Amino acid sequence: MSVVAYYARVNDTDLNAVKSDPEKFWGLNEMSWDLTKTADIGTSECLYVDKDWQVLSWLCSETGRAEERHQAALMGVDPSIRGVDALKAALSQQLESMGCKYVDLDGLPQDPVLTAIQGRREGDAGPTIADLGLGAAAVFDPNEVKRLAAALNDLDEAWLRGRFDVAEMEALCMGGDYEATELDEFYLPQLKRLQTLYNRAVNARQHVVVVIS
Repeated sequence: MSVVAYYARVNDTDLNAVKSDPEKFWGLNEMSWDLTKTADIGTSECLYVDKDWQVLSWLCSETGRAEERHQAALMGVDPSIRGVDALKAALSQQLESMGCKYVDLDGLPQDPVLTAIQGRREGDAGPTIADLGLGAAAVFDPNEVKRLAAALNDLDEAWLRGRFDVAEMEALCMGGDYEATELDEFYLPQLKRLQTLYNRAVNARQHVVVVIS
């Protein structure tokens, strides 16, 4: 089963309704894929990003990229290995065979871009909505949304294009057809939609809810 992502900018009325009944999240207005259409800034709207959130995490965040590489490398490590040092050595060797270097994930800084994409805070602290998605959906208040939107807006397209590597995507089993054209067909447009949703939330002083389901 695929894990997909939904994002919603919500006004206070809709947020309180979803908190009382999480099922109401699925009744929020769908965000138009045509970003040239004028949106009612005060309303709530939901964006479906499908499985592309995983590629966006890898593409837009150094932390996200390191995590994807580690996850793929772990699949090739002997599960019978015990001990922190032995596991680290085996993982390092597996990463090296993939053309990657071992990175201590615990030492990586919290990345607001990854927080915006995955709804993840340091230590998973902060407001959530229980029983929405795989566990609980993250809720970002207007001040947090402003910070996360700024991080998304700071992403440089040339930098993203330089990082897009279909060979690595295939090696990490990230899905897709592994064609270079997918960056412009899918991932950059999805990133633009996500940026737009966060920016609309900033302009309306709304919350953003992130659901991984």
